[in-house]
Amino acid sequence: MSVFPVFLDAAPSYLRGGSRGRSLLLAPMGSGRLICRLHERFSALAQCDLTVVPAFRPDRPYQQELYEACRRVKRVVVADEFAEFVATLEASDSLLFIDPKCALADGVDPALLLGASPDMLRAAIHLVPLESNSGGTCEWVDVDERGDVTRIQRFYDSHTWSFGTGVAASLVPVPSLLMARDMDFRCLKEIRTSLASLGVPSRDVPVSERAFNLTHEHELLLLNERVVRAAYTVTGVGQPQIGSGARIHETARLHGPVIVQDGAQIEANATIIGPSTIGAAAVVGAEALVVQSVVQPEATIAAGTVIRHRLVSGNAAQELNEPVGYDPSRIRAFGPELRDEPRRRRIYPAVKTAIESTLATLALIVLAPLFALIALLIRLESRGPVFFLDRREA
Repeated sequence: MSVFPVFLDAAPSYLRGGSRGRSLLLAPMGSGRLICRLHERFSALAQCDLTVVPAFRPDRPYQQELYEACRRVKRVVVADEFAEFVATLEASDSLLFIDPKCALADGVDPALLLGASPDMLRAAIHLVPLESNSGGTCEWVDVDERGDVTRIQRFYDSHTWSFGTGVAASLVPVPSLLMARDMDFRCLKEIRTSLASLGVPSRDVPVSERAFNLTHEHELLLLNERVVRAAYTVTGVGQPQIGSGARIHETARLHGPVIVQDGAQIEANATIIGPSTIGAAAVVGAEALVVQSVVQPEATIAAGTVIRHRLVSGNAAQELNEPVGYDPSRIRAFGPELRDEPRRRRIYPAVKTAIESTLATLALIVLAPLFALIALLIRLESRGPVFFLDRREA
């Protein structure tokens, strides 16, 4: 029995450019690419050469960059032709599908997929991360026809809330796939649903660890931060990591965890604030500011451009300051995509603070005479009793 790993590539909307620029597997991640990290996470299972199935039509530059990013990639197969590849495998083999859109934070225990009983080896096994809330709980509110609340229930992540957020990986026997030639091999959720509809026995293995939904830009930034900080912890150097052939101008400033990949160039007076990753052969122009961002390979940031909390592709010649929900305290695993609040809501806290400060100052001014009288009475009381002499008695 052999296990053949298959990576399903995706093209999220925030990735722009040609087939290379919009590939999620080729997105920079720490000192390498996302495909390298995923291969590392599943290294105990993915012993054979890798197969990549992109959700878009691949071209030659895309395939070449995949081969250079991960030497274990042997073939790139479009979804329409994947069934032909499956037909060349043995009936005792299995395919390990890995979806980069649902990236697990840590490694995968092989026993979760391979430690099954002999009967389960004929079934499909899916790694399903469980939905979680930043507060550990979520509330379910029931309302009647008039909109009045009739019941509020609280569910706890580790006990009573049991919904999956995605499928990180699936181990599927080859014979199950031979019977489903019309299956959509571009999405692991669809593969799981199609197998169930065909009557293929399956088992979901819950995974409680953090999973990042990389269809959202802010989740990619969070995963990159985790990878960059982990690299600093392992090395213990505490200095920016510079790849081979990278050129950093002597006046450029790199603060915090920053990884500059091979061949990148940072020009005079540019500032990089970590955690950030500058992709291979990328160019950061003079006096540019990059704050906690990811710069795609071969991307160019024009001189004086300000980038904050973004993934940069192609040529960036304007300021990218709009937030993408990067704050970890506001993000739940596979939660709804966060949108910018209206400007009036962002102004409200400042206006509220100014009004409250003004009212407090006016209240102090009005009450100042009363406070002075109270202080005088307290002082006289501390000196002892006061006697008043009647003039007629004198």
